[in-house]
Amino acid sequence: MTAWGLVAAIRLYRWVARRIRWSRSCLFAVSCSRHAEQVAREEGAGVAVRAIRARLAACRPGYSFEFAAAGWQVRCADGTVIADADASTAVHAEAAACMSALPAG
Repeated sequence: MTAWGLVAAIRLYRWVARRIRWSRSCLFAVSCSRHAEQVAREEGAGVAVRAIRARLAACRPGYSFEFAAAGWQVRCADGTVIADADASTAVHAEAAACMSALPAG
């Protein structure tokens, strides 16, 4: 598949997902499909496919928060770490709820 073909497929996926109202909150600030589209345009389809596979492996199933004095990060099930600056707004809200539930001290 060429880069433009992959970009077209990604855009079709997003269009269909919006029409059927299927989406879940992405862990990353830049969604996986937007990231893959950008990589395909800049580096080609082969690199983009590897980027998609890496993102999907990191994304699910499960993740946990790691809190420290300097901030927090997300530890994905595959061991990938997402810094708070690279996390989506939905994940920021979830981290804030988790932090408020932690005992003081």
